[in-house]
Amino acid sequence: MLPSRKSDPSSTELALTSLPPIEPPRPPEPPSPPSFGIEISDPPARRRRGFFEELLQGRPEHLIQDSHEHPDAYDQETLEILKKLYDSQLSLEALSDVEKEKLDRATVEFFSATPRTRTPVNNRAGQELRGPPGLPPPEPVEGPVMDAFWWT
Repeated sequence: MLPSRKSDPSSTELALTSLPPIEPPRPPEPPSPPSFGIEISDPPARRRRGFFEELLQGRPEHLIQDSHEHPDAYDQETLEILKKLYDSQLSLEALSDVEKEKLDRATVEFFSATPRTRTPVNNRAGQELRGPPGLPPPEPVEGPVMDAFWWT
């Protein structure tokens, strides 16, 4: 028989406390981007796009047409700017902030205008409209009265 080895509890504690603590593994560091000797600068500042450019894509035709239909809706300066844009005498990039503001205001007014209601068609001195002329009105169909919930 083999001799049994009984360990002393104090020596086991001593052996466990003398071991270094175990640290969890760490993920690898991500690679750094390569440097090609080019300095990356901030993107160029974007110019402000107003309502006129966003909603009408910078096309003055809609506002010019509306100015013909409603001449009192636009002031003279705005009409001159619209005509210059239409005739390509002025570009959107060359507009001043005041001119852009006038076009934006005119665009907002154009889109916020209440739509005109259609006038009802005069139906020939009060006669009922019954379908194609010359045909008699349809006769009512006879049969059982259908319940709204016929499937129940």
